[in-house]
Amino acid sequence: VKHSNEGDFQLMRKWIVASQTLFVLIGIVITSVPAMGQHAQGMLFLSDGSRIPLTPENRLQYFGDPEKQQKAVESVTFSGITWNLDYQDDSGVGFNDSTLGAARKDTLELALAYVSDVLNEPGGVVDAVVRATTVNTVSLATAGPSAYTSTSPGNPNNGAVFQHIMDGTTDPSAGVILADPDMTIDVNFFQDFNLGEGLPASNESDLLSVLIHEITHALGFLSVIVYDDDFCLRSPVRSQGMGWFGDDPDDYTTFDRLVSTGNGNPFISVSPPLSFEGADNFFTGGDNGVFFTGTNASAIFGSNPELYAPPTFVCGSSISHWAEGVTAVMEHARTEGEILRTYADFEIAALIDLGYTNAAAPDGDPMIAVSPTGIVDFGDIDVGDTTT
Repeated sequence: VKHSNEGDFQLMRKWIVASQTLFVLIGIVITSVPAMGQHAQGMLFLSDGSRIPLTPENRLQYFGDPEKQQKAVESVTFSGITWNLDYQDDSGVGFNDSTLGAARKDTLELALAYVSDVLNEPGGVVDAVVRATTVNTVSLATAGPSAYTSTSPGNPNNGAVFQHIMDGTTDPSAGVILADPDMTIDVNFFQDFNLGEGLPASNESDLLSVLIHEITHALGFLSVIVYDDDFCLRSPVRSQGMGWFGDDPDDYTTFDRLVSTGNGNPFISVSPPLSFEGADNFFTGGDNGVFFTGTNASAIFGSNPELYAPPTFVCGSSISHWAEGVTAVMEHARTEGEILRTYADFEIAALIDLGYTNAAAPDGDPMIAVSPTGIVDFGDIDVGDTTT
């Protein structure tokens, strides 16, 4: 498997450049919110575009031993959404570190509590594998959804996290808890993180901000449209413009269906079966930029929010984040010492556009987002409140 060196938050001197380096696991076709199909072949889709069939061997490698999973799961419920968290680190390591492990878990639960409060979808159940690395790389954290292929390609597909939050179903591997988790979360604790709700030091990355960003990708805020697999070191190579599986028609995220150029040309056909209708220069802003056209987000923002599409395509980052100048949780770049722990109003509206119809700013004390240039008020939630 080839891995991109683009991390979802990459440390470049004092900048953390967001790129969608997620363990994105391929999934069940979703048309609005139908019942989950039981007939599909699983596929692991890494954020660099690599596709790995979920054979028994690959399941063991990426999801861990099912017997270990059944013993390690810690379940938490926030705002009616249950998160079954499989902490796979060995004793004394990562999230099970004897000194910092509890604070790291608490920070993850703060992120899940905030996201759950915003989504307001009681009854959802999400299975997640959580683990840590300590590797001397620029990557800070990765996360992403899992799901399954379907017998009717060419439909919107946001992954299993969306599916299971919206209808409360679980994965089709009956009898084995977390046999095919809905999402994975990986954090690289080689980097310096601020834990909890306090302000980070100028040389620290804020773990709470990072996790909310990553979880949001797992919710379906991501583009899976292929751009030059050779250039991005993706294997196997798919044709330009293909989606999750390299088919035509293919499955794409709802996010993809709402991506359009500044001249009003969509990347993906409007109605199923979905297929690519764009051109190569769309990916690098060559048709007057790239924008998110969800009606709710655009109404709040005052226009279509611009997406990150620099003249040179950035594998794993282009298209799947807000453009420079759009300060919000899903921005493409961030400095150390900065926190962005609550969604901007237009981001909550974007979640509605993606299918989370009950999404709303929670009640509570105002939270602030701090950057080196000042303080920006982004919402009304006290993430310290983790009551269910």
